Formats: sequence, C-alpha cells, structure tokens
Amino acid sequence: MKVFDDDVVELAAYQFRDVAGSWFEMWEKERDEDDGPPTWEEFEEAFMANFIPEEDKEAKATEFEQLKQGNKSVQEYYMEFINLAKHAPHMIKTEKTKICRFVSGLAYHIKDTRSTAMVGMTAFSYVVGFTKHLEKDKHQTREEKSITRKPEHRSGLMVRPMEEEGVPSIKGSLALAESSYQPGDGFSFRCTQSNGNQSCQNQNFRTPSSYS
Repeated sequence: MKVFDDDVVELAAYQFRDVAGSWFEMWEKERDEDDGPPTWEEFEEAFMANFIPEEDKEAKATEFEQLKQGNKSVQEYYMEFINLAKHAPHMIKTEKTKICRFVSGLAYHIKDTRSTAMVGMTAFSYVVGFTKHLEKDKHQTREEKSITRKPEHRSGLMVRPMEEEGVPSIKGSLALAESSYQPGDGFSFRCTQSNGNQSCQNQNFRTPSSYS
C-alpha cells in the first residue's frame, strides 16, 4: 500500500497534543491553499524550526559535518547520516552534494579506489546500495583469506611439512639405504641431530652368516 506525504503528515499531526497540536493547526492555516497538501519535508522543517532550540540545531549540524563511518557498518553509518542530515540542509542542497558528503565519510577500506565511481553516480540511493555491496565483498574476501591461511591441525598438533629445502628426510635416508642393501649384508641406522637437521647413517655390522 502506497502512503502519500499528506497522509504521513496527517498521521503525525493526529498524535500531537497540547502545544504541538495547537501549533500544527496554526501552521496549516498559515499555509497558502494553492500550495496543496504539505509534504513531509515541509512539515519536518517547520516542526524542527519551531520546537528545536537553535543551539541544538547548530550542534547537530556540526556533528553531521564531522560524521565518519569509523567502525560502524554501512547501514549504521547511513542511518546516522540520514538522522543528522536534516539538521544541516545547507550542506546537502543537491543530490550531488549529498552523495559527496556521504562518500567522504566512508571508511577507507570501503571507499578505497571506488570513490570516484560513487561520486559519479546521480542518485543517492544507488550510492548507498553500491556501498553495501562493496562492504559485503570486503567481508567475503577477508573470510576467504582467513580460511586459506589457517594451518591444518591433527590431534591438536599443527602439521608441518616433513621436508624442507636442504634438509634430508628420514624417509629419503631409508630409501637410500634400502637401495644399497645386498643380501647377506648387515646394517643398522644411527640418527643424529645437529643444528636442527636430522640425518641417518647406516652402520655395517657382521651378521651371523659372516662368521661361518
């Protein structure tokens, strides 16, 4: 169901009591009948001008001017941007200036090199949607990198490669010894470790057959 501006204004005015209700009746009578039903923007501006102290409006305008995304999500930053923007209409008179102000406050990891493309967009809603898409891509990329870098664990121990460049493995030493084995020979292995490198050497010994 589509709700028109004049319906929203009437609904808001219906909830007014006492001073606010009297103000709305007076405001409606002072408006030119040729202007048609009041829009929400007109109503909001008139209401704030009458009920919000000037010093509060200036404080909110300064807060909007200095607004940054920081650690907030794009959605959180967008909502705060909208809430404060109405206190500084002079800063966002056009769609272009509104877009530039929104993009300038984005976190660096979001706007990155795409800020030029965002500023070139003509609709504020497109910029917000595009920014949310960038945020989603950034999160997905970080998750993929985290999974890729995560070391493999087995039984609580981190699995490391058995062979490193320049360091012979025990398996390789065994294979070498087996290839040089001749029937009737006797040998054993003595493994030593020096400077973190492990090596195995075969020691010849006489089998019982060599005594015969």
